[in-house]
Amino acid sequence: MGEDHAQHYDERSFWEKLANLPVSAGCDVARKALTLWSVLAADSTPLWAKALITGALGYLILPLDFYPDLLPGGFSDDLVVMALALSEVELYVTREIEAEVESRLPARCRSRLRLPPP
Repeated sequence: MGEDHAQHYDERSFWEKLANLPVSAGCDVARKALTLWSVLAADSTPLWAKALITGALGYLILPLDFYPDLLPGGFSDDLVVMALALSEVELYVTREIEAEVESRLPARCRSRLRLPPP
């Protein structure tokens, strides 16, 4: 998964995709994408994890994927790919990353629960 889609990932395309996510994509897509992006940006994340994340985010950005985004439930394949990547790198999701993700989410997606201080 990682190597096939890594060539399609770039930061500008990532932010454009997030900015244009339809409400129907749900908050879970935005939360997982932002979490992966934050782990990718962390200096402490090992190279293997960055490669895996780059592939997952590349898949999200690709205009053509297994199940087209324009169809009902069209982000389900993207969600599965990101969930699988997150399950592999969850050790690198710190409280700081969780707080950063929470602050970047659209207001409609923010958790009503407040994170305890680090």
